[in-house]
Amino acid sequence: MSRLKLLMDEISDRFLSGEEQSRKLLVNGARDLVLKGLGLVGFLVMNAVLARGLGVEAFGHYAFVLSVVLLLSMAARQGMDSGILRFVSVYSAQQKWGFLKGVLVWMTIRVGVVAVVVSFFGFAVLLIAGPLAAPGLRETGFWGLIFLPLVTLSHVNQYALRGRLWIVRAQIPDLVIRPYGVTLAVALLIWAGVSVDGGDAMAITAIFAAVGLILGWVWLRNSLPGEVFLVAAEHEPKAWRQVSTQLLLVSGAGFVLTQMDIVMLGLLATTDQSGLYSIASRLSAISIFAIVALGSIGAPMIASLYAREDTEALARLVKLMARISLATLVPMGLLFAVLGKFILSFFGDQFVVVYVPLLVLVGGQMLAACFGPAAMLLTMTSAEDTAARVLLFSVVANLMLNGLLIPQFGMLGASIATALTTAIPACVMFFAVRQRIGISSAAF
Repeated sequence: MSRLKLLMDEISDRFLSGEEQSRKLLVNGARDLVLKGLGLVGFLVMNAVLARGLGVEAFGHYAFVLSVVLLLSMAARQGMDSGILRFVSVYSAQQKWGFLKGVLVWMTIRVGVVAVVVSFFGFAVLLIAGPLAAPGLRETGFWGLIFLPLVTLSHVNQYALRGRLWIVRAQIPDLVIRPYGVTLAVALLIWAGVSVDGGDAMAITAIFAAVGLILGWVWLRNSLPGEVFLVAAEHEPKAWRQVSTQLLLVSGAGFVLTQMDIVMLGLLATTDQSGLYSIASRLSAISIFAIVALGSIGAPMIASLYAREDTEALARLVKLMARISLATLVPMGLLFAVLGKFILSFFGDQFVVVYVPLLVLVGGQMLAACFGPAAMLLTMTSAEDTAARVLLFSVVANLMLNGLLIPQFGMLGASIATALTTAIPACVMFFAVRQRIGISSAAF
């Protein structure tokens, strides 16, 4: 890791003329890319082990329930994950320790309560409608609802750590503990001759989510300055609630676009297709791992620069993020085009059928990347209302297109709907950034 840091320092010295924000983005971004790479390998191996070990039907149950739970988790967070990232970044930069303490406690309690309430409603639905579900799906859903509050609180905690610029540790629960823990546990059970179904896999997932949550809480406490524990908590709940509601539409819309197609395939087609298609969705996420990594670093930096009204540095930072993202995305797209079927075969011969949907999904991401991190820029610069309107439209369009295309074209229809509603909003928000903030977010 130290050699990587020295290399990034040399690159920034040579090409960036000592610009501090660009230097931080490159050095911290390189570290984050390493962790993201480990996490993506972990998720690929985990999905391969689950797909082969559980079989198509049980893996379909797992993938369908996981997507439903993640959508419920997004709703339970109420936008407060992005809100806590933004406010923790700003309060830390302004050294408003009372407000920092207040926002951490206020948002964590509200998110936790809502997540538990949603889980109880889910249990009630399972009791009523469970007997109508396919064998094995009810048990998977039961453990998924236990997983729900754990992953919800863990996600909020991770965003708080990102706001404190503990970027690497913030992601260890999701990118290391959960995928590698689940993979090892399931592999050991299968090796021991134990039959593992979707419910078992989801129960193991919940256990490692709990481990990650506890570790994340310890790290968050250690990340806070001593002043936070000495001052009284201060609150501005109206502002927190208003911003979080708008950010829910922004962050939630992007997440819905990655999960709704899997859920609607399960509802309008079969959970088997959900399982098959989920691999294409997971693989397409690999192509944007650099974008996600840079976003983890760049979001709090954007909020900080905007708070200091340093527009020139903000423009340079955003341009650099866009160019690095596109430069890493194009080779990944070419890799999937050439070796996509071979890669899919690792999950089982049945998964090769999602080769074309995989290319469609990656194509939509490439088009969106050309316009840069426009949604993030709007979100972190008090223009989240504009991003919210655009992304709300994209969610509605995604639901309508999935409803129209899935019955006719199945998994291909789902990929087309998702690709269109990924690329078009990115273009619209690019022009919104130019109008609202006065800078260009595009790579060119």
